[in-house]
Amino acid sequence: MEKFKDDDWMLCPEEIPEGLFEYIRNVVLAEDHVLIYKRGNRKGFCYDCKEEVYAKPWSGKFYQNVNVRCPNCGGLVHCVLETSENFLVENVENVVMAQKGTDGETVFFRQWRVLRDPSGEWKELKKWLKETVRYAIRGTYCAKWQKESKENYYFACERYDLKTWTKWKGTAVYDNAYYFCPYGIEDVLKGTRMEYANILEHLGRKENPIKYLMNFAMYPVMEFLDKAGYSLLVKQKNDGLEKETRYAIRWKRKKLKECFKFPLHWLKWKEPEKYTMRDIKRMNVFYEIRPQATQKEVEQVVNTHISVDDMKILLRYMNMDKLGKYLEKQEEIRGKKDLWDSFYKTSRMYRDYIEECQTLELDLNDKQVLFPKNLKQAHERTMAQIKFEKNKADQEKFQKAVEKMERYTWEWKGLLIRPARTQEELKAEGEALHHCVGGYCKRIAEQETMVFFIRKTEELDKPYYTLELQNKLVQQCRTEHNKSYGTEPEVFEFVDQWLKQVVNKGGKKKEDNAA
Repeated sequence: MEKFKDDDWMLCPEEIPEGLFEYIRNVVLAEDHVLIYKRGNRKGFCYDCKEEVYAKPWSGKFYQNVNVRCPNCGGLVHCVLETSENFLVENVENVVMAQKGTDGETVFFRQWRVLRDPSGEWKELKKWLKETVRYAIRGTYCAKWQKESKENYYFACERYDLKTWTKWKGTAVYDNAYYFCPYGIEDVLKGTRMEYANILEHLGRKENPIKYLMNFAMYPVMEFLDKAGYSLLVKQKNDGLEKETRYAIRWKRKKLKECFKFPLHWLKWKEPEKYTMRDIKRMNVFYEIRPQATQKEVEQVVNTHISVDDMKILLRYMNMDKLGKYLEKQEEIRGKKDLWDSFYKTSRMYRDYIEECQTLELDLNDKQVLFPKNLKQAHERTMAQIKFEKNKADQEKFQKAVEKMERYTWEWKGLLIRPARTQEELKAEGEALHHCVGGYCKRIAEQETMVFFIRKTEELDKPYYTLELQNKLVQQCRTEHNKSYGTEPEVFEFVDQWLKQVVNKGGKKKEDNAA
């Protein structure tokens, strides 16, 4: 079949698909539990009871994005200020429905935005629908046209109309949150590659059905993964894969056994639905290292939490059995009992120690060197020795790396993030927060990773959180005693916004940074 042309959007019928209005009324509008309130926070309009309401004296005021009971009908509603940039002020939700093209081969997924009717009645529903996107699948080809585009900045979103349907370069699903109307979907897909997709099952899981069907059409192995029960692998593919796991599976192969880079029987040690793309990546790496691995080793790899990067270093010197036992012993010494902690955090420390031994040209064939009795103390010694043996060339490389990292310096909501600027700073940070970042000098100098300090603006000299960044992804962000930033909502939000507003845009310009 031919690839899509720029004007193939015209193959999409213009009439509204049968059943769409019914679905919107019975499902989309029925679940629209919103209260739009005015400035002053006391007067509003409830879309549950379709009445103007006033906050009761004893119930206080209405507040943005807070769920309350409607003072009139008692329904649980979501409060939105009418003058805010919130999507719900002018819109209800996006809704998608499939429709066969006029050529009989192309399947279109038409996306409308249901606009908000101030009266809450939506008597002429067509008047309140705005079609914004058309996705298309024909054979193994996918395309997307948009009639509307948008720009996000800070917490606002600006939407603007395009002159005509415009073919987009990619096929990423626009406004990922949407309702999918299932009426007639099986008839629309009949006779196409998607006929055998488990679309109704995926709709029940509330996953991304458009992306699922696109992947199902483009990659034959999706059908076999889906039917064999590898639901998490399918979901992660639909959600979008990280750079590290993008090619962990051979997506274009036509048989299940050919899509994996290791023997299929290696997968028997865990239920299919529990496998993640990181598991598959880890097993790929292990297969490269030990293609003739025993069943016991394979089972250990399948169920371990050791990262791929750590495995590449550590398994050069020992097998999985010895590695697992050594890590468990070190956790007993440290007094840790958490299994995930044992096979992730300690393995990262062990990897750092091994790399330090390599840098110092220590004999890793010596068991006393390879398996120190106290890993933490040995790690601290090698870090100190590397600091002592630093040379001018390493310092220059480190400073050049830091200069590149300065463009990611950013301040927001009382927090500041900046790069680690000297080796001494790294050591002090590690000592203050009791983690191993002091041993990252060499890796920063070689630009293998980036390390940043998060500080409270009123305590700029006091260590707060340390963040490691690789390929624009947070590898770890920890405070004292390796406590993760996920337990601090303010820090988590700060890092999330930093990734969106600074890192993903390539950092700030020099003049902005200077300002």
